[in-house]
Amino acid sequence: MPDHDWARLATESLRRGDPAALAEVYDRLAAGVCASVVRATRLSTDFAMDCVHDTMLTLAAKPPRCGSEGELRAWMRTVAINHARTRLVSEVRRSRREAAVAEASDSTSAPVAPVAALEQHAQAREALALAQSALSREEFAVVDLVLWRGFTRRDAAGIVGKSLATVDRAMARALSIIRGSAG
Repeated sequence: MPDHDWARLATESLRRGDPAALAEVYDRLAAGVCASVVRATRLSTDFAMDCVHDTMLTLAAKPPRCGSEGELRAWMRTVAINHARTRLVSEVRRSRREAAVAEASDSTSAPVAPVAALEQHAQAREALALAQSALSREEFAVVDLVLWRGFTRRDAAGIVGKSLATVDRAMARALSIIRGSAG
């Protein structure tokens, strides 16, 4: 591929399913993207390479339209750092769940009866289903990003392309619906 527009040609080839184009992008950009993830997270190269590999899977599944190497590199860095953030949030949540389970098992308080726990779970599912049906697709996307995927409100605003005030209104509306249906 000619050097001056290889990224454009590679992304076009990726959209046609060419595995050689994926290898070309990996060979040219993976090391730089890995270094960016290491700098952003201050974690190991192994962690960063896992994020780069996730990025390559994303690239293969949904190649962007890029006109230059700089655009493709920026896209890959953004996606890799988002993968890193998702991995870190998942790890924090897993650690919190494990700590809560350990604390609950050490606690002398009476455990929640299995039937009561199932009823609480069913009520929560009903409240979430009601909230999802009452919210617009965009509002529910905001709720999903903030409450379940761990993004900040500011990040969610950027992802959905709306203002922070719009995100705050969507969150307030969703929480109001959930509280109203749970009460």
